[in-house]
Amino acid sequence: MFASDKVHILGVGAGKLVLAEFTVKPGQAPVLRHYVLGDLGVTPETETDATAYVSAEFARMSAQLGMRGGSTVWVALSGQVVFPRFVKLPPVAKDKLQSMIQYEAEQNVPIPISELVWDYLLIGAGETGEQYAMIVAA
Repeated sequence: MFASDKVHILGVGAGKLVLAEFTVKPGQAPVLRHYVLGDLGVTPETETDATAYVSAEFARMSAQLGMRGGSTVWVALSGQVVFPRFVKLPPVAKDKLQSMIQYEAEQNVPIPISELVWDYLLIGAGETGEQYAMIVAA
């Protein structure tokens, strides 16, 4: 399942980061080996783009853990930076579905979609042929 027996998880909060290293072996629960806490040094209420702070703090923290380039890192984002939206779509041909979902994302997410990473998941169909989708943007 994993390329290595080590897994790194980065938790991104509004003002803090947590970087953890786990050992993962088949058939066993993950074991926490090391973790590092980091402070972004920003005030979430006034700082709209903390990208540079996250990048710098992640570099410091990964060096502290001894991570090498090419390590896979799973990222968990706090609810403050994630926009989940559930939408109901009318019955439509599959070739039109992607453009309809993008339109719904643009209408339902309060930040320009070009500034975000986003994706969707179809989560079911109704009795009359409509589709339900979950759109998530970060």
